[in-house]
Amino acid sequence: VIYVTHDQVEAMTMADRIVLVKDGVIQQVDHPQAIYEAPANIFVAEFMGSPGMNFFKARLTSQDGELSIDAGFFKIRLQGRPKDVQEQDVMLGVRPEDIIEVRHPEAGSASGYFHSRVDLAEPLGSEKLLHLVSRDISFVARVDPRSPAQSGDDITLAINTERVRLFDARTGNAILVAAGETNNGTGELG
Repeated sequence: VIYVTHDQVEAMTMADRIVLVKDGVIQQVDHPQAIYEAPANIFVAEFMGSPGMNFFKARLTSQDGELSIDAGFFKIRLQGRPKDVQEQDVMLGVRPEDIIEVRHPEAGSASGYFHSRVDLAEPLGSEKLLHLVSRDISFVARVDPRSPAQSGDDITLAINTERVRLFDARTGNAILVAAGETNNGTGELG
């Protein structure tokens, strides 16, 4: 059966395989979870998920054989990632559930942590969405529903670096996926 829908939640819950099309061009074909986990490009990453993936302009660098991403207000290291990726401007993609609220940062361990202001706290019962702002950049984190964070609070965050996605800043195509994953879309992989 072929079923056409514009509702990504409906597609995720009903499909065995999804063909994601934009302007008559196939963007990615795969199982729903595979598309969510490893989107072929920025369009797919934005479309799949509610709320969609967060994007940060960043610079991918390599120093002493280690990859790092500098987004201006935070910098993260990529452990266990391919080392042959070129230094370049990228769009860093992070799902809301991969932005972690850090309630008790370890003393002297500021590496990988960054601060943000809660613009809006949206309690949803089984989860809480935090609409955040750092250096005029807005993004969303999905946190534990018992989080005490409220609108106006300054909080400490970290990013699950094993789950980030990188996209070419010019083309929007995926350039790096997690080790061992495949990407059946049209994106080029590093």
